[in-house]
Amino acid sequence: MNQFTGSDATASIHDSYQFLLHQLPNQHPFTITLAITTTLLISLYFFNYLLYLVKPHATSSFRWRYYQIRLHQAIVSLPYYFCCIGCRRPPWSNPTIYNLGNVLKAHVPLRIYDNAEAAIKDEKGDFPFDSTISPENRKYIVSKWQMSLNGVWKFQLFSNPECIQGSVPPAVPNLASTCTTLSSVQKNQLVNINVPGCWEMQGHDIPIYTNIQYPWLLKGKMCNGWCQSFSNLFAGYHSGDVPSKNPTGIYRRSFQLPNEWQPEIQSNQRNVILHVGSVSSAARVFVNGIDVGYFQDSFTETEIDITKAVQQHGVKKEHVVVLQVMRFSDGSWLEDQDHWWLSGINRSVFLQSRPLKNAIVDYHTSTTLSNGYQTGVLQISVMIQAPIENDVITFVLYDANQNIVHQTTSTCIFNENEHEHGNEHNGNGNGMEWKRTVCIEIDSPQLWSSEDPNLYTLSIATTTHCEITRVGFREIEIST
Repeated sequence: MNQFTGSDATASIHDSYQFLLHQLPNQHPFTITLAITTTLLISLYFFNYLLYLVKPHATSSFRWRYYQIRLHQAIVSLPYYFCCIGCRRPPWSNPTIYNLGNVLKAHVPLRIYDNAEAAIKDEKGDFPFDSTISPENRKYIVSKWQMSLNGVWKFQLFSNPECIQGSVPPAVPNLASTCTTLSSVQKNQLVNINVPGCWEMQGHDIPIYTNIQYPWLLKGKMCNGWCQSFSNLFAGYHSGDVPSKNPTGIYRRSFQLPNEWQPEIQSNQRNVILHVGSVSSAARVFVNGIDVGYFQDSFTETEIDITKAVQQHGVKKEHVVVLQVMRFSDGSWLEDQDHWWLSGINRSVFLQSRPLKNAIVDYHTSTTLSNGYQTGVLQISVMIQAPIENDVITFVLYDANQNIVHQTTSTCIFNENEHEHGNEHNGNGNGMEWKRTVCIEIDSPQLWSSEDPNLYTLSIATTTHCEITRVGFREIEIST
């Protein structure tokens, strides 16, 4: 019988090494890349598994192992991501989809006033940011063009979206239909819930606390088979996937538009915007049984244009808004941290009616100081939707006592030399969007500090729309 000795093993390894050394350079680059990648992955699994045997929960103790796991997840997640492109997957488990439907672009908070007087005078005619008012009580006036939907909603919790008929686009859930089409059984299954508020804190499902582990990977909830014992090691295989147990809540309530809104919405002079302050972690939105949008990204404000759904149903009628909220989405993989996992509608929900002509859709302010802090420069950029040519935009800066510190105007003019004057516009003369940038200089401005939080009030107004915001002058520098 032939015996295989240690010297034979050494010779065999040496021969294999010499073969790879001479043959590998002659291979196709793709083959070389595949061989190197495979070797790295096998080595990665081997060392991670050894660490797991020594200490199963070594992730928090060995920082380098933590980064190895993240690198591995990135490697195996990239092919998964590209495989999702074009696949018919639900949007909450498709990393290529962040929002759908009539979701608006992100912008600064808008408060929708008719003019500056409505923005800076409350019901008593007082200035809401007067220096005599304590800072915690200085609040923006709620416009007549804003209506809160906070309060008691109807609610039903399901173990996962698949338990809801019509939960996946383009279908519409039965619970999203108007009140008249709901059966008595469906109505009896709906319970009351407060909005804003997490459903776990109102007796539905349970809150989850994790540090760095994903909650759906603990105890093999997503991993099956032989990898169940060390699921976090193979988390990359599932990055972007959503656990089968994905609690999904249906929120439902009705509303009727204020009488003052109705004529201008009916005549297409104003639109209706649904503002959702925060949803964890993803939601489909329906109005009068019509799918108006989908969005994800917990704790980020989202706005959806629901005008057509309102007009189609009848502006003067009672309307129904429904949110299908999923606890987990593919975005949840990016939201993992040392925190409590809580679900539902976490912040305020309200409606706004905004003008379609000469509407302020976004603005930005920045301040600088010069001349030894004796001169303050306020730069304002404002974006106007559907501007009317030769219409005037008015910028007014007020101090804490409602005194006008500075006032200037700008005219919407569309010509070839706009860029020389800080103007930009997209579209034709009637305008889609028009951007105007102006600068305001102030002598001896009141500076902001934590001890003296001096703020000015800026109003930006067109003939149909006004916005106000608070601005301060502050500069921080490190000198040696």
